[in-house]
Amino acid sequence: MRSHKLSTGQAVYLLPFSILEDADIELKQVPTWNSGTKRFAFPSKRPHSTHTIGFVGSEDLYRAIEPECDIRLLTPTNWRLWLNDIDVVLIEPCLLDVTRAWKGCSFDSGTQSDALRDLLNAARKANVYTAAWITSDVNYWDLHSNFAYLCDATFCADYEFSNRLADVNRCAFHLPQLIQPSLHNPFIDLADRSISTPRIIFLRLTSVLSERSLAQNLSPLCSRGLGIVEVKGHVRRERAYSIPHLRDSVLGYAGFRDRLILLKKAQILIQAEEDPITRHTGERDALEAAACQCVVIYRGKLAAEDARSGFAKVFASWGELLEFVDFLLADRVSFLREAQKSWRIAQEHYNISIALQKILQKSSVSLNSPQKRVTVVTPTYRSSRLSQVLKQFRAQTWAEKELIIVANAGGSDEWDIDQIRGEFGEQIIVLPRECWAATALNVGASRSSGDYIVRMDDDDYYGENYIKDMMLSARCSGADVLGKQGEFVYSQADDCIYRRGKRSFHPTVFLSSEFSYQQTPMTGFCMMMRRDVAVRYGYPDLDYSWADSGFLYRYSEKAELTMAVVDNLNAIVERRTDLLTHTRQRPDNWSDAQVERLENSIADFMV
Repeated sequence: MRSHKLSTGQAVYLLPFSILEDADIELKQVPTWNSGTKRFAFPSKRPHSTHTIGFVGSEDLYRAIEPECDIRLLTPTNWRLWLNDIDVVLIEPCLLDVTRAWKGCSFDSGTQSDALRDLLNAARKANVYTAAWITSDVNYWDLHSNFAYLCDATFCADYEFSNRLADVNRCAFHLPQLIQPSLHNPFIDLADRSISTPRIIFLRLTSVLSERSLAQNLSPLCSRGLGIVEVKGHVRRERAYSIPHLRDSVLGYAGFRDRLILLKKAQILIQAEEDPITRHTGERDALEAAACQCVVIYRGKLAAEDARSGFAKVFASWGELLEFVDFLLADRVSFLREAQKSWRIAQEHYNISIALQKILQKSSVSLNSPQKRVTVVTPTYRSSRLSQVLKQFRAQTWAEKELIIVANAGGSDEWDIDQIRGEFGEQIIVLPRECWAATALNVGASRSSGDYIVRMDDDDYYGENYIKDMMLSARCSGADVLGKQGEFVYSQADDCIYRRGKRSFHPTVFLSSEFSYQQTPMTGFCMMMRRDVAVRYGYPDLDYSWADSGFLYRYSEKAELTMAVVDNLNAIVERRTDLLTHTRQRPDNWSDAQVERLENSIADFMV
């Protein structure tokens, strides 16, 4: 038996957990997949909400909501002390709560049920809003439905559960399966890059063992890099390896953190209607995979209300599924496009903060969670590019934005300032021509009103979701500075896209002291940072070619902050052969080992 401590402000709980409850079973008899590395410890960040929630529920939900607000873990002995200090009492019916103090958070006969009733009744008398969040499916109706009668509001993750409550005249609001961005995201740390993982994942080994038709249909995927794991519990070795043709693909049991590593590094998650898991469980697995930029492929049919129907690729036959798997594995750009689209849907529409906002909206608690504001800074001396700059800025789907064009051109006469629309948050600042780009960037940052500063150059290409995806990545990673690797380059002379193979690292979070252009490359034309970082450190006053490098190295030497290398879509740098209109040439000595010529157009990278 092992244990770990969970600190909750005034209280510290000792939470036991065991590898196996049956002491007669030796660990070596249980196949287990383990990443073998310690996960990156994300820096502590302020919660996204100022509200305080008194919580009774599972460790999984506590792990999900803890980054969002101040949490008080309530027990039968401490809730009276904290009741007046909290805004909402949130209860998740579950078999085992995070404190282990309730011994089952459900209503049946026993003293624990009486204690829960006492808590809810006292909260009502104190005018503290109470909400039940039923994350279980309808199979737990008898244990969990009574919460709908005792709480001010009831929220259900399972459609069947909420529909059944409606049948008995109890109002329930549907809250779908949700992800926590700081947990479910594609970012790994540098140590995780060396971990070898399968390209294709199936998460339910026990389903494969019980459904022989499923095992047979999964067989062709073994040669394509299939890994089969179990995430709900351990499976004895003789049973885990009982299907000979899948033996080499069976990884065994994967705990929470190791499952995240698998999803982060895999390309594809396979699901099928032959799998006997509930839709509720399938939605959760798929959303977690999509949030990690893993493409979800489903064999069968999905109901319209199934969350997976919005992002999973669905095929009627296994033959069609295999063809699409081969297509994604062979075409990197197509894989990146599919992964990015599903990732954005999961992060934007199935974020745990959305659920908390809906819960709080039903109470009298006022909400104060405005969208972060982004300032786009564009340094330029080319008045001919003004229309392109404005077009790309106005196309951005992130609503809270402003544009500061810093023209180091020496005068404003040549600029068509009538194009600048103040009502769109646009402005232009003119500097003397002798000012370098670094000065222009620093001036733009100092004049900004945004929470983040993002750079958009006048002669490069940006997709409409460029800012949105950078902001979603910032929330996922908690990074202070984010940038793309510049994997894809447009050559004007050749009128084609090149892929730089040495710029294709997995999205990674690292400390600033670990920055290097060899392992963690970031390109200046698509960097974003917190405003206070930009103002505090600034770009060194170097020429155009070295301002970005100078900033990154200054940042890595002076600060122990967090950086993130993100995806390589929605931003394409242009390289030309002349230096009169561009500061970087397209190298004439590019070899086949350095770059790969692609048939894609610029539009293919704008997702």
